[in-house]
Amino acid sequence: MSNRRTFFYYVIPSVLSFALSGIYAIVDGFFVGNSIGDAGLSAINIAYPITAVLVATGTGIGMGGAVKYSILNAGGHEERARDYAAEAIWMMLLFSVLLAGSFYVLSERLLSALGAYGELLVLGKEYTTVIILGTVLQVFGTGMVPFMRNYGGAMWAMIAMMCGFATNVILDYILVWVLNRGMTGAAFADYGSHIIHGAANAMYLPKVIAYNAKNEEAKKRYAVIADYMHLGGTTEDEKVAALIEYVRGMNDKLNIPHCIKNYGGDSYPTEQGFVPEDVFLERLPEIAANAILDACTGSNPRQPSQEDMEELLKCCYYDTEVDF
Repeated sequence: MSNRRTFFYYVIPSVLSFALSGIYAIVDGFFVGNSIGDAGLSAINIAYPITAVLVATGTGIGMGGAVKYSILNAGGHEERARDYAAEAIWMMLLFSVLLAGSFYVLSERLLSALGAYGELLVLGKEYTTVIILGTVLQVFGTGMVPFMRNYGGAMWAMIAMMCGFATNVILDYILVWVLNRGMTGAAFADYGSHIIHGAANAMYLPKVIAYNAKNEEAKKRYAVIADYMHLGGTTEDEKVAALIEYVRGMNDKLNIPHCIKNYGGDSYPTEQGFVPEDVFLERLPEIAANAILDACTGSNPRQPSQEDMEELLKCCYYDTEVDF
């Protein structure tokens, strides 16, 4: 085999391996972005530095160890070379434990420092928690590739990365698109299910319209929308009420519950939903505080206080009238 051919035989698979290792988050972003929307995509982008640190740690230890292994092995020090490879593997394990523990404890602070707040912080924390729990896979997955390459298996190293990439695509498709296990409803995810983002918007929208309609300018705009839709009514209050009933009627046609209390684990209406009342009330202050911090809340025609947001969320849970 000529020198040029040998060069490309090792270089091309190595380049492809590194390229694939860097686009895992892009694949996650594609599926989450199309399933959940901008909020999920933004959360992944904000959390990417944490993923990058894990990948860089595995790559750094693996490349350093593999280079030293090759030098020692080429110099005839095979036993020392094997010892060095073993030490590198132990270092990967040690750093996996240290990083997983550190990131798990500090993830919320790190995400906040990276600019996440409100819904982005909730979504980012859910995403990073899964990534952190798989730290050892991330570190070893990238760390062992240089050893495979320096053992003379550049092609096998590339195949290993391709298999990991393909697995990521398949699992993203199944978990995010087929099973709807996206990052929405993160506050209640530990109760066996989650509230689909679009369904949450559909349930909350009538309550938000009723809340905002207490603002005279917002009421006029809702009345104009009702007129365009030919919903009837003579006064602005009647037109707003007609608009709310129209949205609720759409939810009925789409089999979407009117409130969280009746939101089933399969996302269909049920007498008793999967979110327990005591859990909802316990987490209500934190959820309300995060909702107020959300960037979208700042553009709302009526700015809610902490008390207003908690009462509004209660209306969304129990399907009660917004009278404040």
